[in-house]
Amino acid sequence: LVAGTELDELGMLVDFKAIKGALKAALDRFDHRFLNELEPFSTGVTPTAENLARIIFEELEKSPVFVRDSHLAAITVYETPTSSVTYTRD
Repeated sequence: LVAGTELDELGMLVDFKAIKGALKAALDRFDHRFLNELEPFSTGVTPTAENLARIIFEELEKSPVFVRDSHLAAITVYETPTSSVTYTRD
């Protein structure tokens, strides 16, 4: 979830294509990998959906795609089609 109040000249808060690219970059290190072998999971952090959501959120919120007053407000990670966790900074 992206939040903000100022739209650009096209009427967009953030370009979805830019967000998709930033998300892909954040997720690439996890794709087809055994999470227990990756930092920070290899150093004792349990690879729960909650921890994964927090890690992805922290990485994605640094992305330069968030301009003007836009910011990452939440991220949801699904374990199954009906089981998910949403992480927010608040």
